[in-house]
Amino acid sequence: MEPKTRIWIDARKENLQNKDIKEIIYCIEDIHNEERIKQVFQAIGYYVLNLAIVQGNSLQVTYDPSRITPSFIDYLLHKNAIPFKRQGG
Repeated sequence: MEPKTRIWIDARKENLQNKDIKEIIYCIEDIHNEERIKQVFQAIGYYVLNLAIVQGNSLQVTYDPSRITPSFIDYLLHKNAIPFKRQGG
């Protein structure tokens, strides 16, 4: 039986270069409801960089276009039965 080898990866000093970060605004009904926030986070939270409620029913989504597109975010929200309206592009 061979001894196991452990590899330790130290990424504390790595600088991720996210030069192409974009933001998009969604109007989502009842976004201040705790259940709705949880539903939105479960739908797209893993794929985006940041989610922030900016004003009223507006949700600001910060994402990396090399990982996800606005149309796929739309798809995920629609798939999870979250009523939304995308502002802008």
